[in-house]
Amino acid sequence: MATQPHGQVLVTGAVGGLGTAMVQRLLGEGHTISACDRAQEQAGAWLDKLPADQRARVTFHPLDVTKEDQVNALAATLRGKGVHIAYLVNNAGIHGAGTESRVWERTLRVNTYGTFYLTRVFAPAMKEQRFGRIVNLASLSAYHALGEQGPYAAAKAAITGYTR
Repeated sequence: MATQPHGQVLVTGAVGGLGTAMVQRLLGEGHTISACDRAQEQAGAWLDKLPADQRARVTFHPLDVTKEDQVNALAATLRGKGVHIAYLVNNAGIHGAGTESRVWERTLRVNTYGTFYLTRVFAPAMKEQRFGRIVNLASLSAYHALGEQGPYAAAKAAITGYTR
C-alpha cells in the first residue's frame, strides 16, 4: 500500500461513474480522500458502497464547483482542520450540447470555472509545500467535437489551454 507523505487527495465529481472509480482506486493505493460533489442527497448511499475497511479514509463535502464562495469555504474548512490537499483531481463536469445560451453558460461554469476556482485556491499551498499534483480532466472533444457538442468542446478546450 502506498504511503501518503504529502497530504490528502481531493476529488471533485466524486459521486458518479468516473469519480467513484477514481476514489476506489485511490483508496486501494492507501490515500485519504476529500470527496466532493453537489449530489449531497446521494452521499450516504455512495459512501456505503465503498469498501467498509477503507470508508474511514473518505470525507464527503457537498460542493457546487460553480460557486466560488463554496470552493473558498471548503478550502478554509480544510485548512482549519489541518488538512493539506496535495493532490487535486478536477473531475467535476457535465456534458453540454446545443445552442441555447443557458446550456453554454452552465457547461462552461461547471467544466471550466470549477477547474479554475479549485486550482486557484489549492495550488498556492502546494507551491508553499513544494509538492502538489493537479489533474484536470478534459476530453478528445476539445479537438474533435461531434454534432452539437460546441459547449462541451469549448469547455474542454479551455481546460487543456488552462492546464498548459
